[in-house]
Parts: sequence; C-alpha cells; structure tokens
Amino acid sequence: MPRQIVLIHGNVEEKVGDKRFELQRTLLPNGDEDGEVVDVKSAGNQPMTLDAMADTIVQELGTVSLIPDARRVVVVHDLADFRSGRGGGAAAGGKKKKAAAGRGWTLLQDFLLNSLPQTPNWLLFVFNEDDEKMRWVDKKGVLYEFCQRHGDIFELSEQRIDWRFQNVVLEGDLSGSIRLLREWGDRPGSTQFRVVQTMHQLLQLLLQARLREEAKAAGRDPSVADHPDKRLSFSQQHPYKQRLIAARARAIPLARLRRALVLLDQAQRAFFPTGEELYIPDAWDMLEQALVELLGEPVA
Repeated sequence: MPRQIVLIHGNVEEKVGDKRFELQRTLLPNGDEDGEVVDVKSAGNQPMTLDAMADTIVQELGTVSLIPDARRVVVVHDLADFRSGRGGGAAAGGKKKKAAAGRGWTLLQDFLLNSLPQTPNWLLFVFNEDDEKMRWVDKKGVLYEFCQRHGDIFELSEQRIDWRFQNVVLEGDLSGSIRLLREWGDRPGSTQFRVVQTMHQLLQLLLQARLREEAKAAGRDPSVADHPDKRLSFSQQHPYKQRLIAARARAIPLARLRRALVLLDQAQRAFFPTGEELYIPDAWDMLEQALVELLGEPVA
C-alpha cells in the first residue's frame, strides 16, 4: 500500500496511465463501493498552478464520506509547479524557489502534513512528461522533494528517442537506425521537425569531425572546421561524445557524408513543401537513404 501522497511521472503516457489505474484499484478494490475518484485538471490550455488550484485540491482531499472507511482518491493532472524551471529547482534560480512558497503551496503543504493523515483519502499527482516539448518534472524542485520525503514516487520513462537514435547511428548499426527511425515516425505526436533537427545536428558533427581530421593531417588548425552555432559545434560537445563522433566519422568517406546531407535537405523540403513543387518524394524514404549513405557498405 503506497503512502497517502503519490507522484507518478514519466515520458511513456501509457505506462503512467496504467500505474495510475493500478494504484486506484489497490486503493479502491471494489470500485465505487470503496469510495470515489476525483480528477483535478486544467479546464483549458492554460497550465494548472497551485496558486490557482490549491483551494480546490484541499477541499476535495478534506471531504470525508459518511460511509465508514470510504476513500476519496484525488488525482491532480500535470501540475505546472512540477515542471523544470518552476517549483524551486536548480534551473529556476532563487527567485523561483521563493515563488514556490507562495500562498497555494503553503496552504497545500500545511494540509498534507497536518490534516490529510487524519482522513482516509489519497492524493495522486500524475505528470505526463513530453520530450518533444521539453516538459519534464524538476527533480530538484520543492514539490518533488516534498513527495520524496512524505510520499512515494513512481517514474515511468524511457530514454529519449532522439538520444537513442544518435547512439545507434554512432554505433554504426544501420538496421537498428532504420528500425528506430521508423518507430520514431510511428509515434503519436512525433514531430517531423525534431527528426530533421536531430539528423541535421548529427550529420553536421560527423562532417566537422571528418574535416578536423583532414585539417590535422594537413597541418592546419582543426578548429576552422567548427560550426559557428555552439549547439552544432563539435568542440562544444562532451569529450566522450566527441570520441564517439570522431570514431564513426573516420569510417565514413567525406563524399558519402555530403550526399547524406543532400538527402536530408531533400527530406526537409518534402516534409515542409512550399506548394509549388510538381513532385514531392517520400521524406521518410529520403531519411533512410541518408542513413544508408552513412552506415552502408562502401561502394567499390
């Protein structure tokens, strides 16, 4: 049996939902006969904050049924105060940390520590993380740390698919790269822009690594090959990642790297047509062809 305060979060929405319903069945094994579930969520597209919803949450948690031992399970969805950059985490800075101790948090914290234990009720925080939108729980935030001390936390996440994709490409696994690219394309809510962006960054880094090697061999300064954008610059990457990129780049002829970049550019144009094209090729097929250029067997 979990403690009365539970946080369920992760980037696999299906698993987060399954865990939520598993806990509800544990707390209310006979369904409505044992109590009720109350969902607290944003009414529209605006983020839901404690300052706006603390009164409602406290009211719902403080409601005790006239039926003996009946529980009320209050499920709070995607509370913005959990997000990275809010709620007092390192990314938020000192000012944000003070903001987390506002009226809403003070009210809820007092209730959870002093009043909730006197009731049969449970609080479930459910937060669906989104890698595409960079929406994650802040593990250094006030709310997360409170849940660590006074409740139970269940994290249901998988490594970000763009990171998995880059790792498989750098390992030189062509079939694995194509399989993961197809999985990425089949995911609900997958954005074509993110796929193109990830491949563009990877190709730029591989190209720079190869050009740096040639510059060294010619006695030139290798930094001349660095991309001006720090996010795309080889020298700005972690040393471990630099070694992986350099090792993979040495196995790819420069001409094939450049052909892969051309294919990526064609895929981008196919993903985002202007409306003036006479023919639009299959963008995903173009991306697969780019991977073949990178990782396929060299042509004799």
